[in-house]
Amino acid sequence: MAEIESWARQVGEKNLWYDRFARFLRTGPSRSLLGCVNAERVTRGHKESNYTPGSWRKACEKWRWRERAEAWDEHQREQDAQEWEGRRQELKRRRWEVGNRLLERAEQLLAQFDRFLRRTDELVPDPENPDKKIRLVTLEMVATPHHIAQMAKVGSDLQAKAAGEPDITAEISGGGIAVFLPEDGEASD
Repeated sequence: MAEIESWARQVGEKNLWYDRFARFLRTGPSRSLLGCVNAERVTRGHKESNYTPGSWRKACEKWRWRERAEAWDEHQREQDAQEWEGRRQELKRRRWEVGNRLLERAEQLLAQFDRFLRRTDELVPDPENPDKKIRLVTLEMVATPHHIAQMAKVGSDLQAKAAGEPDITAEISGGGIAVFLPEDGEASD
């Protein structure tokens, strides 16, 4: 014979007392026997009481209401924890999939990136040191959406950092990207 959960109706437990236990159970971890008594009194149109009848105290003790209620509370906490862990795992899985799709799309766009650029390369005076020249490489976006330019900037910054390029700054303006390199620096293709 299968073991019944402690919060389920026990063998020999009268329906009336199990119904009262169920009400006691539903009131949560801060439950009280007197609170349960008064809830029943109010539903019957009676005033609340300041004491718990002996029959209630006896039933609570005989049928181990507090022990069973604590087991129920623990069961609920475990159920909640499992549910939230499942949600966290699903969220991680979905984030991974979205990130994967975005990465694949970015790689596709970057593979075709040169088709969307017009490049100019010139030496200009350094705004911070007029005696020095810096290389200004301008990549102008030709008929592409602004978010592709932003993606290109991030990609360019990441590639430059990975390649160990010093002091590279990229700015997006209008439909193009300006990349400022040191005078002896070269733009990576």
